[in-house]
Amino acid sequence: MSEDLDESLAYKALVEDTFNKRSEQYDNNDTLHPPLCQHLVQLAQISAGDSVLDVATGTGTAAFAAADCAGPNGWVMGIDLSDAMLDKARAKLKALDSGRQSVLEFLCRDAEFAEFPANTFSSVLCSNGMAYLGDVRSAVARIHRWLRPGGTFAFNNPQAPMFPLSGIIADICQTRFGVEVPDPAATLGAPERIRTVLTAAMYCDIEVTQTQEHDVRCDMCPEEYAERIFRVTETFPSAPLAQLTSDQVAELKALYMPPAMEMAKAYRHGNDIHAPYTMLWGIAKKQE
Repeated sequence: MSEDLDESLAYKALVEDTFNKRSEQYDNNDTLHPPLCQHLVQLAQISAGDSVLDVATGTGTAAFAAADCAGPNGWVMGIDLSDAMLDKARAKLKALDSGRQSVLEFLCRDAEFAEFPANTFSSVLCSNGMAYLGDVRSAVARIHRWLRPGGTFAFNNPQAPMFPLSGIIADICQTRFGVEVPDPAATLGAPERIRTVLTAAMYCDIEVTQTQEHDVRCDMCPEEYAERIFRVTETFPSAPLAQLTSDQVAELKALYMPPAMEMAKAYRHGNDIHAPYTMLWGIAKKQE
């Protein structure tokens, strides 16, 4: 048990460090997160007076959208592991009028260990954060406890594989090194997996939909995009390439780059990259 806890805390420290480092640039030219957060809030059907928890709130994009729907009589709390990301959210909050400020709060909390009274929230959201949880099933069960009867849990998760081009990495690792690379999105990376996890946690009225999205990277060539996906995979907090030696990682990259660059050429739109991926959307209720 102690070893499991140590591993969990070490992983969370990596997640925190990852997003602390990303915080300064996170909102710059961000075309990815705002529309995803808006769609999630719409799916949750947040209405005036609702109390909302936004898990893995980051710089607060979904929380601000939820507050617009909850109105002056509502209440929205955003929680995140990264103080640096929360500082960005709080800076944006200070720019709002006092009335809107009063319904929003941002706290440094871990969704897997945070303590909230049962039946607290009418809605819980999580946009682009489920894949970073150490124990997805445990977190989903805790969220169920925090929801009021009839409350809604809404989240999104990329269809596995999580990143465009990362399937190439997984295939090479399997065929060349006999190593299975874990995909961070795998636990909720297919509709049937989402239904299984939600059903096990006693949710009802489960709906899973999907949309076709694009990872848009401005002023980026295919080689740069291929490099980016490899770097993100290599440095992802769950360390999917940890089973490989440094020499094997170097060989993997040499084998990966040619087919990845070729695939990325199809994503090129002028000077930009528009890489397609499928986003899954889960929405479920707590029994009344």
